[in-house]
Amino acid sequence: MVADAATALAPQVRALRPDVPVTVVVLPVVGFGDQSARALPRTLRLLRAQRDHDRAILVVAVVNRPTGRAPDATLRLIAGGGDWSDAPPGSPTLAVCDVPLTLRPRIGEVRQLALDAVAAAGVALDGSVVVLMDDDLVVAPADLLSGLADRLDDGGADLTVGPVLFDDPDVPMCLFPELYLSDLVRALIADRLVAALGGSGLARPSAGPWPAPDAPHPDVFESLVLTGDLAVRASTLRQVGGLRDLNEMTWLLRDVVAGGRPVRAASEAGARCLPEPHHLGLTPTVSGLVHRSVRMSSRRALAAWTDRQRPTVAQWQACRLRSRHVDPVRLRSANGALPPPVCEASRATRRALLDGLAPAIATTLTHLEPSPELASWALEQIGLDTRWVRIDPPAAPGAPWDVRLSRAGAVFDVLDVLQRCELAARRHEGAAWGLLPAATAVERTGT
Repeated sequence: MVADAATALAPQVRALRPDVPVTVVVLPVVGFGDQSARALPRTLRLLRAQRDHDRAILVVAVVNRPTGRAPDATLRLIAGGGDWSDAPPGSPTLAVCDVPLTLRPRIGEVRQLALDAVAAAGVALDGSVVVLMDDDLVVAPADLLSGLADRLDDGGADLTVGPVLFDDPDVPMCLFPELYLSDLVRALIADRLVAALGGSGLARPSAGPWPAPDAPHPDVFESLVLTGDLAVRASTLRQVGGLRDLNEMTWLLRDVVAGGRPVRAASEAGARCLPEPHHLGLTPTVSGLVHRSVRMSSRRALAAWTDRQRPTVAQWQACRLRSRHVDPVRLRSANGALPPPVCEASRATRRALLDGLAPAIATTLTHLEPSPELASWALEQIGLDTRWVRIDPPAAPGAPWDVRLSRAGAVFDVLDVLQRCELAARRHEGAAWGLLPAATAVERTGT
């Protein structure tokens, strides 16, 4: 199968210079049931707009399906997405291969097959960077791919993880306050937990003293890594034995950390640590996070919240990913009217929102297992005054956290500013999703 894929890729990668390091973006694409029809075109447009004048960018779209499923129009959809060869210097190269699998597709297996095929097609991966991406990218900073490579090269790390939030082009997730705010808490804590791993290669022991209070246990790694803002050195990937078939990102982080190799979080990075934008009522940490985050599709998160009130960190348990059959979540569209923004909410609605936010945050903390101090810090960032918050860590291993919110503090003011900024950004053609300059985004003041 690798040989067949390499044969298909070889003519498409022939123009890459062997003396230039490559950033390889591995993009598995579902090739049956028209499951990628809605999300894929936007993903390709965002990747096509990336630039790197120091490295070549190779986007490898691996269209995969079980052999028992008839192919859909995905290959034609990619081919009709424009001519990537006629682009400015520093632009990506797109290569596509079709991979029918005799067993149910396993995402890690598909990604590793793509990398093996790229190497077999003649692309020198020594000194290269591998970016793990999915086909449902919603928003990406203009320097996403160059920034990931810079973080590895300048920081001497073997793996880097940046912030990811969930959103949808048609259904703004900021209008679902409990889901949106608990997702911010997830991203804030995850960034700090990855940073705590640092260059020490720490992995919390099952017993005995723990050397770093905020370094995460390997059991929570699955809640720290998401596609879209994660990159690894190709040499490191080879040395740890490649990608595992299932839960490939979780195992990649585990394997890298277990080998004592340095990991870097976006908060430690120099290349993308630009001056953080400030907005009324927001801490610089939240403002910077929302501004620089990669946005991946929230369709599964919205389905899990609508159906079972499960926050983003638990969305895959509430709506399991299907690969052998058509995944209904990938075809699902939002029905009904969107919730109004918080500025239009009644007092009763705000009270209900606060009541719903507490269990969403508790579930998020249960998955991430931060220290109580780190949990309190994250809640303060979104405007929850710790005087009115009760956080009870689990009394025994495996037990859930408990969170109770007696008063709102400034959380509704923070949410109001975030909603206005997010919705304003959607109305400006070409604006990155995230925060516009305050004078443009905060429209309530008329300034």
